[in-house]
Amino acid sequence: SEKELVKKIQQKWYSDAMKHCAIGLEPPPRKKSPSAQPTHGVTNPVGSIVNQDSAVYAPQTVINTPPSRVLDDAHADKFKAAITEMAGSVAVFLDGTDQDIGPLGKQICDSFRDAGNIGLNCVGVQGYTTEISVKLPAKLTGIQCYGANDQIRKAFDDAELTCTYHDQPLMSDGTTLGFPVIIIGNAAN
Repeated sequence: SEKELVKKIQQKWYSDAMKHCAIGLEPPPRKKSPSAQPTHGVTNPVGSIVNQDSAVYAPQTVINTPPSRVLDDAHADKFKAAITEMAGSVAVFLDGTDQDIGPLGKQICDSFRDAGNIGLNCVGVQGYTTEISVKLPAKLTGIQCYGANDQIRKAFDDAELTCTYHDQPLMSDGTTLGFPVIIIGNAAN
């Protein structure tokens, strides 16, 4: 009959329509991971913060402070032992803003003072008076040793302090300083 035919057509149409709608609602088929290991990796540079797969709601600050160069007692003793026989003059200048510059400069100056026969100028070092005025080279980093003798080199080596050695004496405004000069600058990054 015609009614039955219309009913079958409506049912077929309704069934096809529902299948069509259902296709758009089905989640896409999941691909299986070849392994249970994560599929991403992170290389974390020294001193950085990595927040992987997590939300961060607070501000973050990364402060990259180089390790302190201040000597422990054992290394300070090695420094002193290397310069005990030294005579002459030495100048030590502080040139930077790192937190360890003042304490390290004081340790080095105290070592030279305790060695005895050394004329000492420690410019900018707490507890020492300044008897010399010198224009320092611009933008120095690390510890710079100008005109360092063998004893000073041994002191730095034994104390495991890195110093950039300059065989020539320090020149300041056309004047050559005829004694070793140690400049303690900010640590190299």
